[in-house]
Amino acid sequence: MESKGKRRDRKIGAFLLTTVILLVIGLYIPLIIQGIKASSSVEYSQVTHGVITTAPEFVQVIPTAVTEVGSCEYVIKKGDTLTKIAKHTNDTIRALAKRNSIKNVNRIFAGKSIILKNSNSCMAVSKTSSKKFTGHHAGASQKTLFTKTHSSESHESIRAKTTAHKNVNCLLVGARIKNKDDRLIARAECVRKHYGSIIVDAVKIEGNKFSALEILAIILQESQGDPRAVSKARVPCLGLMQLQPPTAQQYGVKSIFDPRENIFGGVRVFTDYVYRYGKGDKSYGLAAYNMGPTGLRNSGLDPGKVPYVRDVKAILRILEDRQFVL
Repeated sequence: MESKGKRRDRKIGAFLLTTVILLVIGLYIPLIIQGIKASSSVEYSQVTHGVITTAPEFVQVIPTAVTEVGSCEYVIKKGDTLTKIAKHTNDTIRALAKRNSIKNVNRIFAGKSIILKNSNSCMAVSKTSSKKFTGHHAGASQKTLFTKTHSSESHESIRAKTTAHKNVNCLLVGARIKNKDDRLIARAECVRKHYGSIIVDAVKIEGNKFSALEILAIILQESQGDPRAVSKARVPCLGLMQLQPPTAQQYGVKSIFDPRENIFGGVRVFTDYVYRYGKGDKSYGLAAYNMGPTGLRNSGLDPGKVPYVRDVKAILRILEDRQFVL
């Protein structure tokens, strides 16, 4: 049998071992707890759609409304167009419109903010925002004597200088007619009476590539038959077919408010846009006439869906339905 002394020694040894174990555990438990707390409170930075957000590890980071990493905000300036902004940011009108939920690409407003794809885009468009933005029709960026002379003048002063041309303003015809189709026909009859022979001659000289009604539809859409019409673009569009001075000069128009020269020049421009740029596609030619070939190409838009194209074709349908002839 085991003696009492040995049993006592074994109990003392077990007690001492237990004490040592408890001391070790007591020493390391606070360190372990401190480490867990430290790891759970570590903060991190996460880039969420271009916005740097600092948050605790277990907090959900909610994305912002901006949709692209590195995107930036640009405040629209007076005279800006989506076409111009897209050109200077290497973007497309379709992408800009989608990114900013723009329903009508032809209507943006100064003072409003839009999201560009990156900060370089903001820098690029800001550098050009102080420059003059050209309107529609090719050649608008060319500098001519006319541009230097008239670009600083008000539209009213330009219009006043055209009063010497005693041409009939068909825009004034049918002002009291409530039905818009009847009003359109009344103005078309006025244009036919005073400028119809010019339209027919221009179509013939340019090779009968279009019907005279198609040119009439463009005139009604552009100026409604006002030979002294001046648009409100920075580089104004002038006359019956709303030619910009650089474009008019490029296509041989010397007196832009002369109805004959304006119509002949407009037909040459439209012919060039249809067959040189559009490969015979009249919808492309109409869209280019409105936006310029470069603007149309940069926009990425389907020419057939451009509002201007739909409007001209709608006018043409009304003329054809009424069996209107020149």
